[in-house]
Amino acid sequence: MKNQSTGRVVAFLLSLCLLAIACPGCAAKGTETTSTLPVSGSVWTTPAPPTAPKAPTTAPTPTLSPTPMPSPTPAPKPPAQAVIYGAGDVLLHDTFFNYPPGEDGLYDYTECFAFLRGMLDDGYAVADYEGTLGGKPYTGYPRFSGPDEIVPALWDAGFRMMLTANNHTIDSGLEGVRRTARTFRDYGFETIGTRPDTTSESFAVVDINGIRIGFAGCTFETPGTDAEYAAGIRALNALPMPDGAAALIDSFNPYRDDLYEKDRKELFQRVALLRERGAEAVVVFIHWGEDYSWTDDLDAATLASQYGHLAQARLKPSPYVEALAQELADHGVDVIVGNHPHLVHGIDVIESDVTGRSTLVYYSTGNLLSAMDFSHNGRYRDGILARVTIQRDAEGETTVARGEYIPLYCSRWLTGERRHYQIVPIRRALTDPSAYNVSAGELENSLGNSLSILASYTGTESLPVAEAMP
Repeated sequence: MKNQSTGRVVAFLLSLCLLAIACPGCAAKGTETTSTLPVSGSVWTTPAPPTAPKAPTTAPTPTLSPTPMPSPTPAPKPPAQAVIYGAGDVLLHDTFFNYPPGEDGLYDYTECFAFLRGMLDDGYAVADYEGTLGGKPYTGYPRFSGPDEIVPALWDAGFRMMLTANNHTIDSGLEGVRRTARTFRDYGFETIGTRPDTTSESFAVVDINGIRIGFAGCTFETPGTDAEYAAGIRALNALPMPDGAAALIDSFNPYRDDLYEKDRKELFQRVALLRERGAEAVVVFIHWGEDYSWTDDLDAATLASQYGHLAQARLKPSPYVEALAQELADHGVDVIVGNHPHLVHGIDVIESDVTGRSTLVYYSTGNLLSAMDFSHNGRYRDGILARVTIQRDAEGETTVARGEYIPLYCSRWLTGERRHYQIVPIRRALTDPSAYNVSAGELENSLGNSLSILASYTGTESLPVAEAMP
C-alpha cells in the first residue's frame, strides 16, 4: 500500500509539471483561469486586468468657469453747463507802440481791456490774435509784429485761448510763427491753429465746468502764384510760406480746387479726432472770407453813401464760407466762430440733414482791438463778443442751448502824442458814457451799426439767438 501510494503522488506531481510546461501560470490559478487559443500561431499571454483607480481620500475641488457678466452701461454724466466767449480780431497797428514805453522799458496794454475785466469770468474766452509776436523791431501794417506785453493784458482781461492762425501768421517768418505760439503758451494760454513745433498740437480738448469741449482753429490761404502752386508752396496774404511753416499752421486754400478738397478732408478729420479725444462738443474758430464784407442788406445807394470805396464789397459772406459752414455742420461741428472781415456779420443756425443737429455760426465777430480808422460810419471800431451756452442734460446729451452777442465798441483818445484805446461794452457804457471815455453819440452809432445787422437773426426755437446784457 505504501509503495502504491507513493506511486500515485509521483504521478500527480509529474502531471503538474507537464501542465506547468504546457500552460505557465495555470498551476497557480487553477481552474478559475480560462484562455483563448492563440491566433495565427502567435504566443498569447493573458492580458492583465485593468487597474481600478484609487478612490480619492478627499473630494476634489471643482474648477468653476466664471459666469460671463454683462458690461455695465456707463451712467450718464451729470447735467452741466459751459459758457464760451468768442471775440474778434486783435491787431496791433504801429500806433500801439510808436510812443516811448514805461520806465521799465515795457508797454502796458491792460487799460485797453479794463472794461472787459470780470465780464468773462463765468466762461472760457477765446480771441483771434491777428499778427505775430516776432520780437523787436516792432512793426504794424502790413506785416504785424507786436510787443509781448499784449499777452499778459489779454490774460488779465480773462482770455485763456488764442486763435493764432490767420492771414498775418507768417508776417515775421518761420520764427515768428513759432515764437508767437510759444510766447502765448508759456504764459498759460492754449493756442489753436498754430503750434511752436511738430511735437506739439494745434488743437485742444478743454474741460469747461465738467463738459469736455474740443477746439480747433484754421485760416484761409491766398492762391499763391502759379509757380508757387506748381512747386507745392502755400501762401498767406500773398506771401509764400517759408520752409517748415506749413507743418505748423492749420490752413486751407479755397482758391485751388485740388488743395481745397484735400484741406477740407483734413479739417473734417480733425473734428473726428477731437471726438475721439472725448470732446462732447466741437467748436471751430476760423479765419475766412473777404476783408470788409458783411451780410447786411443795404441797397447800393446807402452802401455808397456810408462806405465810399466799399460800395462794391460783398453783401454776403463769400460763397465758399457758407458752403464750408454747412459741411462743418454735416461733420458734427457744434459752433463756428468766424473772423477776418473786420466788420460784424450775421449769426445763423444751420440744420444738418446728416447729423440731425443744429450748428451755431457767427460769420464774423468784427474787430476787438485795432487802430483801423476809416470814416465808413465807424464800423471798423464795432465788434461783438459771442456768448455760447452749451448744456448736458440728465441723459448725458450735450447740445448748444443758445447763442448770444454783446455789442462792443473800440474807443480812442489822445493824451499828448499818445493814442489810447479801450474796448467798451456798449449797453453798460450808455448808462454813463463819460466814465467810459466815450460820447453817447459814438456808442449809439456803433450799437445801431451792429443791431442793423444782427437784430433779424433770432435763431430757432431750440437754439435761440439774442443780444445779451454785459
